[in-house]
Amino acid sequence: MRVRMSIIRNIVFCSERFGVNPKEFWQKLQLSPAEYEQSDSMVDWRLGAVVWDVAQELSGNPMIGLLCGELSSEMALGLVGHLMQSSPNLETAINNLAKFNLAFSEMFYYRVHADLHEFKIELAPTEMYWLHYPESARHSVEISMSGILHVAQMLSGRKIAPLYTTFSYAGSNDKLATYQRILGKDLRFNQPTCSLVLKWADVKLPVIGYNAELLKLFEQLAKEYIERHQQGSTNVVAMIRKVIMDNFQQQAPSLSEVAKKLGMAERSLQRKLQVEGFTFQQIIEELRSEMAIGLVKRKQFTANEIAYMLGYTDPGAFRRAFKRWTGVNPGEMARG
Repeated sequence: MRVRMSIIRNIVFCSERFGVNPKEFWQKLQLSPAEYEQSDSMVDWRLGAVVWDVAQELSGNPMIGLLCGELSSEMALGLVGHLMQSSPNLETAINNLAKFNLAFSEMFYYRVHADLHEFKIELAPTEMYWLHYPESARHSVEISMSGILHVAQMLSGRKIAPLYTTFSYAGSNDKLATYQRILGKDLRFNQPTCSLVLKWADVKLPVIGYNAELLKLFEQLAKEYIERHQQGSTNVVAMIRKVIMDNFQQQAPSLSEVAKKLGMAERSLQRKLQVEGFTFQQIIEELRSEMAIGLVKRKQFTANEIAYMLGYTDPGAFRRAFKRWTGVNPGEMARG
C-alpha cells in the first residue's frame, strides 16, 4: 500500500499551526528535503501512518487530526483535488473523491451510500492500517471528516453541517466539545462504521469553480493515472498481499475471492504464483505473522484477542504459530 507525499506534507504543514516545528517533524520522519519535496510521489503506507504518531507526539494534542482538517485543502489530493474543484456540485465532487481515491491513497477509502433521505460518506482505513496503527487510523478518519466539511465550504461558499456523524470507536467526555464544535451535536460512537451523513440540500449545492471542460480533462487524467499504476504493478505477490490486507476481516479472503478482485481466473493466478515461487497459503502465513508481531508489540490487546482478530478459533494454535514465526511466545515479546 502507498500514499501520496502531498498528504504527508499537508499534515506536517497543518501541524505547524499547533506549535510543531516542520524541520523537527521532517527529521523525526527521517526524510530529506529531496524526498519530501517530491509531493507527487507515492510512498510506503507506513510513513503515512507514522506521520500521525509524530504529529501527536510533537504537538501534544490528541485531537490533532480533527483540527488539521479545518486547515486542509483539496489541493493536497493532487489530480483528485482539481477534479473536485471542477465538479458541478458537491455531490459530484464527493463521488469523484471516492471514485478516484487510489490516485492519492491505498491505505484509506471513501465510500458513498445514498438513499432518498441521506447522503452518507463512509471513511474506511484498511484493515491492515487499523490493526497496526489504530491511533493513527483514528486521526486519518477525523482529518477526513473535518476536511470534507472544510473543503465543501471552500468549494460551495456555504458552511456545511452533518445531519449526524458516526464513529466505530468510543468517545470521551474531555474531547466532546471539540467534536461538537466541528462535527455538530449528533455524534454516535461505537457504531459499525465511521461516517459523515449530510443533507441532500447541502450536497446539491453548486461548486463555485465548476468547469465542464476541466472536469472532463481531470477525470481522464485521473483514470489514466490509476490505470498506469495498476498496469505497472507486475509483482503478483504484491498485488495479492494488497487485496488480502484490504479485505482481511478476522479471516483472509480465499484464493477465488482474491482472483475475482484482481479480475483473473483462479488457475491463472495460481500459475503466476508458481512462477514467482510462492503459494497462496505462504502469503497468508506471512501476512498473519506481520500483523501478529505488530499487534503484540503495541501491547494493546491480549494474546487471545489477537488470535481472534487474526481468525484463530484456538488461542493455543495462535501461540504455537507465533512461537514458530518469532522463536518466542507473545507474552515474551510484549515484555521485551
